[in-house]
Amino acid sequence: MTSINLIRRIKNSLRSRFKTSLDTFIKNRDISLVFKSFLGNRDSKIVIIGSNTGQEVPFYLRFFSRIDLVDPLIHRLRMHPSCKSKCVHLHSFAISNITGSTPLFIASNNGESTSLLKPSHHLLEYSSITFENSETSGKRLHDLDFFKSANVLMLDVQGSEIDVLNSTFPFGLKHLSIIVCEYSLVPLYEGSGDLSALTSYLEAHDFTLAFTISPYISRTECTADALFLKKDLLIN
Repeated sequence: MTSINLIRRIKNSLRSRFKTSLDTFIKNRDISLVFKSFLGNRDSKIVIIGSNTGQEVPFYLRFFSRIDLVDPLIHRLRMHPSCKSKCVHLHSFAISNITGSTPLFIASNNGESTSLLKPSHHLLEYSSITFENSETSGKRLHDLDFFKSANVLMLDVQGSEIDVLNSTFPFGLKHLSIIVCEYSLVPLYEGSGDLSALTSYLEAHDFTLAFTISPYISRTECTADALFLKKDLLIN
């Protein structure tokens, strides 16, 4: 490797680390303001679907007395040390609107892009990431007691957000105050929804889009976050 190529790789690595740090800072700043404003000091619980290694758990421990992390790969990954807290509960299965065995496409980037949906444009946009075909156990949120006592739901499910939300019924979403979803700016998986579809769906269930978080979007960045508030919170 030439000196020029080495310098270029170092610059790209530093740029990527800076971008990630900046994104995380802005996201956590904005979300923490919402948590403080609408959750207050009451006993709050959060369910995180698609938690990967739980690297954001230290942030959530500031606000929640119980944190449930759900990810089909959770027992195959090296989890963040904070996941050993007695407040944190790990669940190794996928959330789907259909119970039982379900296809799973496991991503080579330590599982971060793993999805129940078959990758499509993802293969072109992130060509260095490959997928392994597998299967996992699927469960519905409606059937999980820890979901029914949660205040906040966070989704990082690679395009299957509406399928996950449908799995809450007939119990529904009325007990939740805040829903945060990562979404794709372009469809990366077959059958994945977009922000417009997600907003329309949640509007019909008494949630309104408060803001989106996409602080640093480049030609190679395809994801952002959207925060939805229960409409009653805004009235009160």
